[in-house]
Amino acid sequence: MSVTLEEISAALDAAADARPVGRVPVLACRRPAARTREHAFHQWVLSVDGGHLHWTGQTEHGSPVLWFRSVRESVYRLAFRLHHGRAPHGQVRWSCDYQGCVAGEHLTDRVIRAQAAAGARP
Repeated sequence: MSVTLEEISAALDAAADARPVGRVPVLACRRPAARTREHAFHQWVLSVDGGHLHWTGQTEHGSPVLWFRSVRESVYRLAFRLHHGRAPHGQVRWSCDYQGCVAGEHLTDRVIRAQAAAGARP
């Protein structure tokens, strides 16, 4: 199922409008315990049009993070590793126009960027 960012925003606005102010507490979202990091990752993403993945989980200083078995991990690095089958070299960046996208195929590391730059040269 793929949803747009506008649909996510509208659903959040509708939920906020339906909650009487001061009467219903905002509860932390509880998810079933994940067995693997990959399972935990997939619990917190939403598919968005264009093949993008929108992170709905925790962030620290604007960057998505995942806590699994008391270990904190960058979601960008985890998504990269899950998709590419290897650990990233250097900083992981998204290569699409969807800011904060965590789709593995839209993430690059230093090696991929260097290969792309070398291929773009005459």
